[in-house]
Amino acid sequence: MLEDCSAECAWVTSACVDACGDTARTTPWDAEDVCVPAGPFIRGSNTRSADSDPQSEVTLSSFYIDRYPVTYARYAACMDAGVCTLPSAAVEARLTDPATAAVPVQDVTADQARVFCEWVDRRLPTEAEWEKSARGPAPRTYLYAWGSDTPRCSLIPTRGCPGVTTPSDFMIADRVDAFPGTASYYGMDMVIGAQTWVSDRYGGEYYADLASLVDPRGPVTGDLRVARGMPRWFSRNAIPDRFFQLPESGSMRSIRCARDGWRTP
Repeated sequence: MLEDCSAECAWVTSACVDACGDTARTTPWDAEDVCVPAGPFIRGSNTRSADSDPQSEVTLSSFYIDRYPVTYARYAACMDAGVCTLPSAAVEARLTDPATAAVPVQDVTADQARVFCEWVDRRLPTEAEWEKSARGPAPRTYLYAWGSDTPRCSLIPTRGCPGVTTPSDFMIADRVDAFPGTASYYGMDMVIGAQTWVSDRYGGEYYADLASLVDPRGPVTGDLRVARGMPRWFSRNAIPDRFFQLPESGSMRSIRCARDGWRTP
């Protein structure tokens, strides 16, 4: 028999579910995910760059996305299972160093990111899913995950802030939960030590495609892949800013996984 278990839950047959049709993962702490309910969000910008316009309302089905990017500890477990491969020699020591266990894994290729997400029964988020997670639902159009205020040193220490003057001061990897004040509307920690891969191929004019306004998956062809996010040293970049790379080039790239919720008919 169906029953209404609470004001926050949907009609279910047993346990309560959230607005995405399931329950968000809460353990372990660095593998939590958050529910992003179905509905519209405002994608892109008419002022940032040519490949992020026109600004449009895009509708997505519900989904879940990792609160934090994948840590070295989680990626090391995937390697120990014989599934994932070493990102690069430069980060090998960090995979077993307790001091970097909660730091986002870096230097992964797009394929290595995909393999990890499949290992945890997830997938890479689409570019649109990443952007909605960062920005929140329509009609929000803030340029930054935390709101309209430009980045400031008390929120996120980046180049030009006291004590942050050389590349070694700001091009470092921080714990995934180092800057809670930069969390997005849905609770994602957004300013991390690397950008994260999404599943889409890159298309410079894709946002102008009318077919991209409902559950877009990106162009069907193209050699470049999209990476999104705001590493600390790029913290003055806004949500709409897009980055692209050859998929086999993992330099400074990390992982954030997603999974489906209820799908929009």
